[in-house]
Amino acid sequence: MGDEIDRNVADATITRAGEGTAFTVLGEQVTVLAHAPDGGHAVFEIVGRAPNGPGAHRHPWTETYIVLEGSLRLLLDHDWRELHAGDSACVPGGILHTHQALDTKPCRFLVVTSTLLAETLFRAIDGAGDFGWPDPATVHDLAVRHGVKTDPM
Repeated sequence: MGDEIDRNVADATITRAGEGTAFTVLGEQVTVLAHAPDGGHAVFEIVGRAPNGPGAHRHPWTETYIVLEGSLRLLLDHDWRELHAGDSACVPGGILHTHQALDTKPCRFLVVTSTLLAETLFRAIDGAGDFGWPDPATVHDLAVRHGVKTDPM
């Protein structure tokens, strides 16, 4: 039958609707929907409105964006792209990027990351300031500690 993978069903995770860990990160509501016990990936639901969101940045992990409701602006190496409900984009690690809801109407989207580092960064930012808005120097320091390089636009 080929190589068998020895896994324990106790390692499987299920997150019920409304049960994910929620953070406020730079004005966006971020909910952890799932993360792999082996650290292989994480899935987040993000609800944001313009002008909230992260500054331009790059990191070593890949992110996939899937827009569920509304519209999202996605910066890819100094080029803004628009994504609408049903659209998706994959951003390889190392690419300069950021995201922002297209207007003040809520945009709801999923982000799938190839590591759990994003979750630990979100947790750190949420805990560092009032309502997820720590001062810029703190955000920069936390980002660097989590493998993220911020870039001025």
